[in-house]
Amino acid sequence: MRQKFTFNLSNFYKKNIIYFSKNLRGILKKKKLKENKIKALDYGCGNCYLHNFLRFKSLYLFDPNLDRYELKLKKKIRKFNTFNKLKNNKVKFDLIIINSVIQYINPKNLRIVIKHLLNKTKKNGIVIISDIPDRPRWLEILSFKNLITTINLFSYFGYSKNYLKLDYYFYKKKIIKLMLRKKKCRFEFIRNLNFIKTRYSIIISK
Repeated sequence: MRQKFTFNLSNFYKKNIIYFSKNLRGILKKKKLKENKIKALDYGCGNCYLHNFLRFKSLYLFDPNLDRYELKLKKKIRKFNTFNKLKNNKVKFDLIIINSVIQYINPKNLRIVIKHLLNKTKKNGIVIISDIPDRPRWLEILSFKNLITTINLFSYFGYSKNYLKLDYYFYKKKIIKLMLRKKKCRFEFIRNLNFIKTRYSIIISK
């Protein structure tokens, strides 16, 4: 029997992924990266629902639980189920997506992840980290100004109870800046590519 994902495919989840995919496509256009020519890595890909809306030339997936899930994708993919397999592979990417994942990575490991993913980025390639929280989980929910979004999230997490069992980290922009200044890379903070407006996103390039 296949294990269930921590995050269920609710209508809210699906709408958020569609919203993210549209915003991501806009970023790629600005960066003059043609979607159908991109070699992409989705780091922490989860259920891969995102890739029903994007058409990359080639797609690589990383998630420690990949082998435990049944992924229904029509496109050809390559999978990494351990970080060492990803790190030691010689492949390099035009685009690396880290969407709604950073909050489950502790700061020490995040420094290592960013270092190695930058090494995996081609010249003129980019790393996009989206949905970065800058405050604790419950404080964030209580700070939402949109009542409908708040209700949707409470409902969603009510059906995704394992979510509340995950370790959770938040990152102020100054912490991310300190991490990246030592990596000799360029970066820019942008509005969140996901629904939650209190969070932010970042584009990193060599």
